[in-house]
Parts: sequence; C-alpha cells; structure tokens
Amino acid sequence: SKPRTRELFQPEMDLVRKAKFPILGICYGHQIIGSAFGAPMRDLGQMLRGYEIVSVVRNHPLFDGLPSDLVVAESHRQELTRVPDEFQHLAQSTTSKVEGMVRRSRPTYGVQYPGQQFPVDHLDDYIKESLPSYRDATQNPKIVADLVALIDKLGPCILLGWSTGTSNVMNAATQRPSLVKAVIGIEGAPPAGGVDANTLAKVPVVVLFGDNTSPANSRAFTDQLRALGGDASTIWLPDIGLHGNGHTMMLERNNEQIADLLERWIKQHVPHVGGSYRR
Repeated sequence: SKPRTRELFQPEMDLVRKAKFPILGICYGHQIIGSAFGAPMRDLGQMLRGYEIVSVVRNHPLFDGLPSDLVVAESHRQELTRVPDEFQHLAQSTTSKVEGMVRRSRPTYGVQYPGQQFPVDHLDDYIKESLPSYRDATQNPKIVADLVALIDKLGPCILLGWSTGTSNVMNAATQRPSLVKAVIGIEGAPPAGGVDANTLAKVPVVVLFGDNTSPANSRAFTDQLRALGGDASTIWLPDIGLHGNGHTMMLERNNEQIADLLERWIKQHVPHVGGSYRR
C-alpha cells in the first residue's frame, strides 16, 4: 500500500500483467495481482492471524470439491479494497472482502490464504478446548511474576512461550537466569515491550516461525543476543523443509517433526539435558 513497496515489486506486477501462462497468487501474491491491475490496497492497522471462514461467492473450478464455507489460516496486515475491473469476485470473509478472484480473460487467480498444516477436520475439537484467558497488556507483568514464583518453586527449567507468551517467558528468564536453562519461543520475538537483552544473553534462546510470518525482526533480535555473547537463533521452518505452518504449529499435522526439531536443539544447546519426549 506504500509507494516504496509498489516500486520494489514493480517487476513482479509487470510480469503478472504481461504473462501468457497461468498464475496463482497466494497471500502477498494475491495482493500483487490486484495491485498490478489497479485495485487499491488498505492497511488494516494490525496483523490479523488466526482461522477465518472464507465463503465462496461464485462457483469456479478453483474451488471444485470444496465446501462453500472454508476454514482457512490467515496472516496478513493489508487487503485489497475491491476486485480489479478485469476480474471476477470468487470469495470473501469478515476480515477481507476480496479473498479470492479470477481474471476473466486469462487463468490468473488470487487467494488470500496459503496451504496449511492445520487439521481443519478437527477444528470443532480445537474450539471446544480453547479457553480465553489473556485480556490485555497490563496482564503481562502479573504473568511474569507468576512465572518467576513457579521457577523458584520448581528449580532449574526450560521455558517455552507461544505468541505473547514468548515475551513473558523471556522476561521471567531475565529475573532468574541461573535457574532458566533455555528459552524456546513460538512466533513471539522480539518481545513486546522489550526485555533486558544483556541478561537474556546468558540463557540459550531459540525462536520458531512458520511460513506466514516474516522472521526478519526476530533474526535481528537473536543477532543482538549473539553480539552480546549469547547462544540465540531464529529458525524459519521453510528454511529446514517444513512448510504450511501457521501460528498454532504445536497442534498442526507436522507437530511431531517440530517437536523433534526442538528436542535436537535442546540436546545441542542445553548442557546436561538428555532423553526424549514420549510419543
């Protein structure tokens, strides 16, 4: 949606307009197609991550064999505000009106969501198990205090945090660096609100990200920890051959592979820790 962004991706937009072969644009590719043909982009003001019902509004072979309402993973901050003039509208959701479209004259498609590892057939089970507990940022210091009290009770431990929880376990680790033997973050770095990097650098840290989130900011953060003498890394799962993961990778179809990855990391980076989790 910014002029500089359009300039950076002008070669891709030129290719889309001139291509004689079929094109399927997914997520940002969907937005590039729309922009190439004149559809405005809008910044949503926040990153939208989660699972959304996308409704098919026009029958098309692109959706053959699929239900009219699809549960899909979404992770985006921008959206197309309308369908380009040369395109037909195929799908929409409550978070984005233009979820799918097709060019009338050529097979050029766009969909807002990528392939996913989430077991959609068990979505109802997941929703039933969900428990709303996090209210707002004012809760974070209280959560950190609770974690520190638990560390004092349990003794040496490895902390694992998911999403905002990554910030909380990192901040708890800085208060007990001699007891916290490692920090594992799932899509949650750099920590919201900051952290004492000098103290955190005393603890091994690894952060995982799936396909739909850029690891750039996290890599800058773990690079900072390494510059301070720490053992820290960011792993973007596609770089090691794991694809299709979203923000809930711990319950997605390839979660055993992700658990194996973390087990290997622990063995390599946390002294005097061995064994394996039980399947």
